[in-house]
Amino acid sequence: IIVVFPGETEEDFKELVEFVKVAKFDRLGAFSYSREEDTPADKLPNHLEQDVKDERRDALMLVQQSISEEQGKIPGSRFPQGTCPEGSARKVLRFESVF
Repeated sequence: IIVVFPGETEEDFKELVEFVKVAKFDRLGAFSYSREEDTPADKLPNHLEQDVKDERRDALMLVQQSISEEQGKIPGSRFPQGTCPEGSARKVLRFESVF
């Protein structure tokens, strides 16, 4: 999902977050809109700042992380953060540690 397309409002973003919560995707990737010179989207008004893009992308990924943990889709998510059974090569993945 591309977040912070030119003109995206806070209300638009909240609606997207609610949709993701209801849809409960098995997997989801969120990416910040990236401006490309001389494209139709480049000519649109109301481009948002990079910090807003980063905040919204991270917030959406945290929502998805929670869904993935509930569904057991994150490798190692059945174990408390930072712990794995002895001899296990699995690692607990946490989106917030990536961003």
